Amino acid sequence: MASGIWICGVSNERAALDAGKMFGLSETALGIVRHHLRGPDRGGAPFLAVLSLKEGKHEHLLYNTLGPTELWAFSTTAEDAALRARLYELLGPVEARRRLSQRFPNGSAKAEIERRIVVALEHGMSDSEAQDGIIEQLVTELARN
Repeated sequence: MASGIWICGVSNERAALDAGKMFGLSETALGIVRHHLRGPDRGGAPFLAVLSLKEGKHEHLLYNTLGPTELWAFSTTAEDAALRARLYELLGPVEARRRLSQRFPNGSAKAEIERRIVVALEHGMSDSEAQDGIIEQLVTELARN
């Protein structure tokens, strides 16, 4: 017996209408299915929870969010991946993600790396030298803690 339905998204308008009919969604919930379930982003992964409780049916737009350690595990920017890979070599995955999440709790060091690269370029370094050097600098700082 299922007392909850989680809708993570639909592929088109027809699927939205079918979901609305199948699950008896209100107009508000149908609007959420149509316009707000576009996949995960910085705020998390949105989904519509339709719960059948003793008091009746409840429809809620919810977000599945990740903490800093999980964000670091899944970050895909080139800068973050390079930093994470170097720290994995030195500290192992668990300790590397712990330190990264403490220093950069939003799950990315990209803005800090870019800021430091600008400073390095102003001092005459080439772009590739600057990026590699900045990543190694951060690795050293994080490995010391």
